[in-house]
Amino acid sequence: MLRSNLPIIRIPGDGRCMFRSVVYGACLRTGDPPPSLTRQKELADELRAKVVDEFIKRRADTEWFLEGDFNTYTVQMRRSQAWGGEPELLMSSHVLQSMGRRSLLESFMMGLATMMYSSVRHDIIRITRSPNVVTLFL
Repeated sequence: MLRSNLPIIRIPGDGRCMFRSVVYGACLRTGDPPPSLTRQKELADELRAKVVDEFIKRRADTEWFLEGDFNTYTVQMRRSQAWGGEPELLMSSHVLQSMGRRSLLESFMMGLATMMYSSVRHDIIRITRSPNVVTLFL
């Protein structure tokens, strides 16, 4: 691995990894300190619950692109060990937008990049920030 001064941020691969990445990025973008592992877990579980609620709210628009039975899918997705994927990232964008926190939408994009990388390696992302840009070095 190349040496650099960028921080290495480890996201536990516990089934909440996508949701953890999004909330971790949200904290960075809003200027809050990075959340502890315990706080990451709490925030990730909150986001997950809101995402499932958003699926239910938008059932007519979302049911067709979920695998299997809609009710079974949403029940399973409420479980903390269920991995989030593209549908959950899409609903995360709606949740974050409805919260009126524009910078959280940037976190969504960070989460997307992290999730894509997580399919190869679950534990490391590198982040650098400038005032208007978040760059991931994967």
